[in-house]
Amino acid sequence: MKLDPHVVLRSWRPIAFALTLCAALCACGSGRSSVEPAVSPTPTPAPSLMPQVVPYFCATPQPKPATASAPASNASGLSSPPTDAACNTPAEFSLYYRSTDTGCSFVLPENAPTNSCFRPYDPARPPADLAQVTGEGGVKRPYVVRVERGVINRGIYEVVVLVDPALPGIARGERPARWGGKVFYLLGAGTGQPRRQFRPAMPWPSADQALAAGYLVATNGMTDSSSNSNRSLMAETLGLMKAHIAAHYGPVAFVMATGGSGGAINAQVAASLAPGLIDGAVIGGQFPDAQTTEIEVLDCQLLVQAYQHPAWRALMASEGVAPQAEALKKAAINGHVDASGCHGWFNTFAALPQPGNYVQRVVVSPAGQWMPFGPLKNNCDLPAALVYDRTNNPAGVRCGIADWSAPVFGTAPAQPGATPRTYDTQDNEGVQYGLKALREGAINGEEFVLLNEIVGGLDADAQPQAARSRADLQALEVAYRSGLVADGLALARLPVIDLRGWDDSSLIPQPGADGSPVLAIHHTWRSASVQARLDRDTGSHDSRAVWRFGRGGLFPVALIAKAIPVMDGWLTALKADGSSRPLEDKVRAARPAQAADFCLLSTDVAQSTPVTGPACDADPFLQAHASPRQVAGGPLAEDVLKCRLRPLVQADDLGGLLDATQMQRLRAVFPEGVCDWSRPGVAQPVVPRLASR
Repeated sequence: MKLDPHVVLRSWRPIAFALTLCAALCACGSGRSSVEPAVSPTPTPAPSLMPQVVPYFCATPQPKPATASAPASNASGLSSPPTDAACNTPAEFSLYYRSTDTGCSFVLPENAPTNSCFRPYDPARPPADLAQVTGEGGVKRPYVVRVERGVINRGIYEVVVLVDPALPGIARGERPARWGGKVFYLLGAGTGQPRRQFRPAMPWPSADQALAAGYLVATNGMTDSSSNSNRSLMAETLGLMKAHIAAHYGPVAFVMATGGSGGAINAQVAASLAPGLIDGAVIGGQFPDAQTTEIEVLDCQLLVQAYQHPAWRALMASEGVAPQAEALKKAAINGHVDASGCHGWFNTFAALPQPGNYVQRVVVSPAGQWMPFGPLKNNCDLPAALVYDRTNNPAGVRCGIADWSAPVFGTAPAQPGATPRTYDTQDNEGVQYGLKALREGAINGEEFVLLNEIVGGLDADAQPQAARSRADLQALEVAYRSGLVADGLALARLPVIDLRGWDDSSLIPQPGADGSPVLAIHHTWRSASVQARLDRDTGSHDSRAVWRFGRGGLFPVALIAKAIPVMDGWLTALKADGSSRPLEDKVRAARPAQAADFCLLSTDVAQSTPVTGPACDADPFLQAHASPRQVAGGPLAEDVLKCRLRPLVQADDLGGLLDATQMQRLRAVFPEGVCDWSRPGVAQPVVPRLASR
């Protein structure tokens, strides 16, 4: 049976996803296998709801170099080669033990690195440095885990669980006897769409605390954001992983997900696409979803380009604006602490929409000058000859971030023989950049008008154009109806501990960190933005705790260690609630006292004294700023992909801030009108999509 992917996503419901998991439970093979490592006789099949994008290149037991027609292959960590085009490979099982050595490293242990915390375990020769864990009733047991590795949905997966090494068959894949049903799922960060298979980004030994507490730890390369930017495929893979665990390890009590940045996106979007897929999350540097994160990425790319436009440079010179004064203007327009907040997006993810080969552009100075840097590359990790070029290879593979999700959003009509582009949600029509900065006197009328004249947008091939970017209605409908844009009700049904560090500037060193933040993209306002969605759609944001910290980097180990048992208590209480009240009410009621909001001030060197109240917001390393779209009048929720337009009226918008000539020029920029932020966006539901369920 062939399914229309648009119909599938538009009608995606918890019951439909549950049926998918049920089908997957029946389909998943039961790998049985030996310590060296054990190998299952058949590969794990990879059922899929949506067509899988091709070409795609499997990993191999040993990495292979690139050829003219294929990229280099990654090492799979498996001893057998793939058996089919879906990369299915027989599952393998290995035993490892936790060493008592101090100062060890939580790296992957299979190649026996000298200082690994986990080491190969031989039941015939138990090591002298075997650590112990304390289980229920205070009973101590050897800290030995079994690692299952295989392929599900073209993703290399790992399932790791405490085992009794003395049990017959445990090294061959027999079901562990003592697992309590709790799953700790690792979601990798970044964002990418390579057309080749990767191992999971987060090494399973990093989940030492969860393993010792009895959790089954799971991960899959297709649930890592760096390897898969198709969030629907990510959620599908996560569902298949959960089904595999239930089939081969036992009933799942709950799933606690963890991840930072793109991993946090995956946790929240999975909960939005398929409520109940995960039960709670401990996340850091979070963004609510990928689609609305792209708003700031687009705006920052266009603004960085505009600030180097000859017309803007000439205006700054004619006005005698000094570099420091110009920096303040940029900060006011961008909404950030300083211009480096947009430089971060420009340097990291602005090129993701590129469908063809390109040279990365990088900002090389605090003033914002940028230049091409590095070799020719593409977002597919494919040989250049295979990739789309509108002139020389229109039939090549399109590699933009939207193209990886072509089965989700659908494709536009194309010229005969050309690869069709994927419908996209990126849009900035009607956006008056710098509007708030103008009203507050941070920029003048001429700067405001000129900026909006030159900022432009991107064309269908992600190339700069004078016209604004225009979203496709088809993509907007899918994004909202499917849950790819996470609304407040969907988020309210997921207990979250949000670890919010300071990554707002690469020019201002954070206290206690090793130098300045590298990216300057995980802006503090993102936590407030999610709270705004929750408040709007449910009247409360008590379904999540926000733990802010003003020093020590983005993901402090001590806070993560504290958050895991707190979330465990939250989920245990939630699962014990057998009432019929709405899930979002249960989530709020189950929140433990230990999950209260707090901050650790940047002046607290030990980061050991939780603080609440005005002192948190007064700390410059805890303060939330804004985004370019919010400065343009958009909501803090930042979930309007494409605004509805209204006529530009000088009295309403600009008062006496522009003269007649400037107003005429501005009307030429916005012939169809400017954003009406008082209304929901185009295709955006007025009522949360899950409100009737």
